[in-house]
Amino acid sequence: MAGLTKGRAVWAARVLVFILCGICVVGGASTRAWAQGATDFPIPSSAREAYGPIAEGFESPLEPRDDLKEPKHYVDERKERLKAQRQERWPNAPAFFRDTELTANSRTYWLGEDQFGFNEPKALTTGGSLAYQSGYLADFFQLRSVLYTSQPLYANADAGDTENLTPDGDQITTLGQINGRIKVAGQEITAGRELVRTPYVNPYDVRMIPLTFEGVVLVPENKERKLNYIASYLTRYKPWDAIGFTPMSEGLGVKQDRGMLITGASYHTNSMNLGAANY
Repeated sequence: MAGLTKGRAVWAARVLVFILCGICVVGGASTRAWAQGATDFPIPSSAREAYGPIAEGFESPLEPRDDLKEPKHYVDERKERLKAQRQERWPNAPAFFRDTELTANSRTYWLGEDQFGFNEPKALTTGGSLAYQSGYLADFFQLRSVLYTSQPLYANADAGDTENLTPDGDQITTLGQINGRIKVAGQEITAGRELVRTPYVNPYDVRMIPLTFEGVVLVPENKERKLNYIASYLTRYKPWDAIGFTPMSEGLGVKQDRGMLITGASYHTNSMNLGAANY
């Protein structure tokens, strides 16, 4: 959950949130148009291409930034070429093995805070993630997992407050994701430890390790449709600075060990992004 960290109560556990974002008509601007002085950010040609929580919500990605509609500074075209070459070279091989992907991502993070009269945490950390994703077995079942690590290169006495290390300032190595996904009747159902991306429950990827969740998520298989939706029950989550998982209710300030039910839907056209979510 964005802002859902251990010891921080959230003002509501169940709230009906209506979000109306990007209701606009954009005319005369192509996807190749560029804002003056901001060459990395193309002007969206429609509301559907605009970046926003509703436009990005209701997904269960493997990487926090997978398929985001925000401007991409670098796109590695080799990934799709390698995938096509595997399919051409081994057309009869089982897709479960042929389409398997192993991806390593590195990340290095310096965080320092200077607060008069309070702790001044400082830490330089390095690490990243190692992700495994199988192909689909009989176009039905897929396995996914991600191992995360955050290792201190420099850490002062208050380094635990950076939330890139444990509260004691130690390293973090954790199996943040391990799940199975099935495709059935145009739906994708994922069960286990995973990323969830909705407007208020999401990876909040602003530290070395994103927030990950444990539970069951149902979303439509086709992500390019106008109407998207999610039905999910999450029992636990992993904060940035922890190795293990914590009950969802604890992050919401509720003493009982309870999960969170999430339902939501969003509708996108070239002139409008409209969505609603219930937690």
